[in-house]
Parts: sequence; C-alpha cells; structure tokens
Amino acid sequence: MPFTPQHKSWSGRRAVLLVHGIGNSRPDNSPELVQLLQSALGSDQDSVAVYQLFYDHFNDWMVEKTQAKSLLEAATESLKVAIDDPELNDTIAEYVGDILWPVLSSNARAMVREAYLAQLKQIVDDGEAAGVPVRRQKLTIIAHSLGCFHTYEALHHAAKFPTHVLQPASHEVRFANVILMASPVQLIRTVANRLGSLVPNRRWLETVQGETLSMPQEVRTDGTAVTSARQLISITGDLDP
Repeated sequence: MPFTPQHKSWSGRRAVLLVHGIGNSRPDNSPELVQLLQSALGSDQDSVAVYQLFYDHFNDWMVEKTQAKSLLEAATESLKVAIDDPELNDTIAEYVGDILWPVLSSNARAMVREAYLAQLKQIVDDGEAAGVPVRRQKLTIIAHSLGCFHTYEALHHAAKFPTHVLQPASHEVRFANVILMASPVQLIRTVANRLGSLVPNRRWLETVQGETLSMPQEVRTDGTAVTSARQLISITGDLDP
C-alpha cells in the first residue's frame, strides 16, 4: 500500500508532528493522544495543526514479503524458553523485529525514511498553502521510542540532500523543537557498530556516522553550519535499555 502523507488545513503558524514508536500505533487507536495534546494546548489548540506519522504497516509489509520473518522468530527462541508468558513472548517477537529492521533491512529503512520526508514536505506545503512562509512556520516534532530513530535518520537526510527541499539554510526549514522520548538511537548505533559489515548500506545509516551522534545540520559553502532544529531534547529513562 503506497504511503499517503496526512494533509491539514492550517489556521495559524504552528504545526506538530507526532511520530509513534513500535507497537500497534494506527489512526484508529490514537485519538486519545491527540485529545491529550489538544487539552495541553488549551486555547491555542485551534491554531496548531496536529499531524501523526504511522509506519507499522511498513514493518508488517516487509515481514510478509521477505523470508526474514522466520529468522526473526528464530532469534527470539532463546528468550522465549526462559519466559512462560505467551503475551510477553508475542511482545518480545514484535519488538525484536521492529528494532532489527532499521539495522538489517536497508530497504525497510529507506521505505520509512522516504515516507517520513514526504510527510515533512507535506507539512511545509500545507503551511505555505495557508499563507505562512516557510521561515515563519513554527514546526515541532515529538517522537517516541523507535520513532526517535526514524526522526534522527530523516532529519539528517533532509539537511544533507537538497533534493528533499527541506534544508535548514537553503530552504529555511528549521524546526522550533524536536523532542525525542525514550530514544533508542544510541542503542541502535551500538548494535549496528557491533554488527559491522553485516549491516547493509552502512553509508546511508546516519546513526553510525561520525565519532558520536550529531545534530542534523546543513553546512554552508563558507563552512558555517545551520542546525535543523533550534532546540533538540532527547529524553531517556532508567528503564530504557
């Protein structure tokens, strides 16, 4: 099923993109989250366009269309042996698949990244259609769990490649806030680096580039850098891996 970006009519200058984590996050079971956000916005809720990015169907499609499903199931057997809980076993199987896809499947990684970039472009275009120039748009991304990884990858590609028309300097697309909650980016970086050459197309996996994780940014011809986000906050917790 081809990805279709969400389209919204703006009534103000602000937009928020909610990027979901792993699990069954789909449009039919997320209205409560949007209601909570709107409640937090209070009287400003009508002036903020709220978008959501769902990508679980990409993972499901890739599992069904490849032989990797059996490999992922085999990889979880050692965990299942020690856990006498069918529901927890199903959860483990689902999480292992979602976490390994970004590392082991370059096709799945690229598929989600291109969908993410298409959604970002649609948000910017919706703002312009409402009469809000790109430089005056107040854009926020709030991502959870694996959504943080996809956000990190997408913003780096958006800043690096002009074909997306989403660069912070050349195209003036800068995010006021990017908030990563329960981010596994460092975990994925560690796993990918340990796998080394087994990771296909490593050069396109931004999470493993450089000596440390870095801010998505565009480097001008004069050497100065403009970050994609004016403020980036990454939150982890004691129970995160």
